[in-house]
Amino acid sequence: MTTMVRSYTAVWRPGTGEQRWWSGSPANFKSADKGYLSKGLRLVTIDRDDQTLGAAGWAINFTHEDRIIGVWRPGSGEERWCTGMSVDDFKQLDDDHFANGLRLRSVDKSGSSVSAVWNKGSGEQRWASGLSVDEFTKKDAAYFERGLRLVAIDIDDDEYFAVWRPGSGGQRWFCGSFDAFKAKDSKYFEDGLRLVAFDHHDGKYVGVWQPGSGAQYWYTGLTVAEFKAKDAEMFAKGLRMVAVDMGRVEQKSAPTTTPGGGDAVTRSLVMKENAPASGAGGDGTWMYYTGTVSSSDPLHGKMVTKVENTSSYKYILAHNGVSTAVLDPHEKVMFAAGSYGGQWSAELLDVAQTSAPPSLTVSITMQ
Repeated sequence: MTTMVRSYTAVWRPGTGEQRWWSGSPANFKSADKGYLSKGLRLVTIDRDDQTLGAAGWAINFTHEDRIIGVWRPGSGEERWCTGMSVDDFKQLDDDHFANGLRLRSVDKSGSSVSAVWNKGSGEQRWASGLSVDEFTKKDAAYFERGLRLVAIDIDDDEYFAVWRPGSGGQRWFCGSFDAFKAKDSKYFEDGLRLVAFDHHDGKYVGVWQPGSGAQYWYTGLTVAEFKAKDAEMFAKGLRMVAVDMGRVEQKSAPTTTPGGGDAVTRSLVMKENAPASGAGGDGTWMYYTGTVSSSDPLHGKMVTKVENTSSYKYILAHNGVSTAVLDPHEKVMFAAGSYGGQWSAELLDVAQTSAPPSLTVSITMQ
């Protein structure tokens, strides 16, 4: 049986200074943005995804999850964003923001819902949505001749949504399968081009390349735990996110193990707030919790069979590269995640910063 979990895709390029990212319920996004805005950070990219997660084909085992993610970098001046808007309402809002000296930085369309970010800017701006590939190709060629370049791109149900701003130099864009996209990116990298915008949907990857230099990394299909770890790794190398996108991926299989036999044993583990390395980002110290079982623990080699969320909050639990679906308070699920030892992590859901607890607990059954 296939189990689908939330996945993350991102592009990292050389950068300096602070970076924060947050992922959670759209209802709590305003609170997160307000907190980062007060610290001198500005929203630079946004994505929203509404997916069915859990056991595919089993109606009683899936969860419909509407989630939004944003990335904040040092900045100044006015910032505006929207989510859940119709295209018509978005058009009116963009007209108002344009008149007030704001320009689009990031756009996303999920179904009929538009999300976008505006930062301070000047000069011409064009955008279009609901374009077929032929329409998009013609429009981009026309704008290129007028000295405009792509700054944001989105694909949803084979329809393109894009933004053009004044720019110069060469530009390439491509949409295709993962393998084709990877090959194209390698070629463009050798030609001195770097990814500046990215999106993917239903197995199709679309990107925009413009002249650049230095390192570039992109990864796709990362679980939340893998994404946190990869971003911390990239940050330590002097790289910052320039694009982020969400989707879903098949849950990784747990390591092949043979239960140790004997009676089942249950232990409670406390997972505390995880403060990322300075500037490394993450959901904020109040969204990400970890707890570690030492190799000196006499039970560290026991095989995990079941877990129970013993907290009063919803979270996603991860261990040994395997994640649960969303666990409601006091919910029990079978969880074949290998041995008990090592780091456990939980991503808190649907709780504002001021209401988040200092720790979460899980009851772990092993054999």
